Amino acid sequence: MVERGVCFVQCSHSYQWDQHGNLKSGPESNAKQVDQPITALIRDLKNRGLLDASLVLPGSVFERTPVAQGDGLAHNPYGFTLWLAGGGIKGGTSYVTTEELGYFAIENKVSRCVFMSPFFIGSVSTMSN
Repeated sequence: MVERGVCFVQCSHSYQWDQHGNLKSGPESNAKQVDQPITALIRDLKNRGLLDASLVLPGSVFERTPVAQGDGLAHNPYGFTLWLAGGGIKGGTSYVTTEELGYFAIENKVSRCVFMSPFFIGSVSTMSN
């Protein structure tokens, strides 16, 4: 799809990441299911010369609190971790800083809407051309 110029591709795993329980086995099992496919996608894009023009953003809608909620973690909209690959992103870059426990962003805060808007605006403008 990327080779044919599709500007926005979404790949979903499942909704099993909502770990309010099974804190040990749930995320570990999910990570094992997505680790190799994400790695293969990044390698494939790189081998085809498409990684610099593609942004891979594995993520979710909420981060988790740094403290347990029973056998799981509660939603945390105040401190969020994502990683990016490709798209000209410099590897090893950290942008936002959280306080010591990782609950609140304290430096370079960026809302989800502001963070995601360039991707959607770019997709819409490309699709309309």
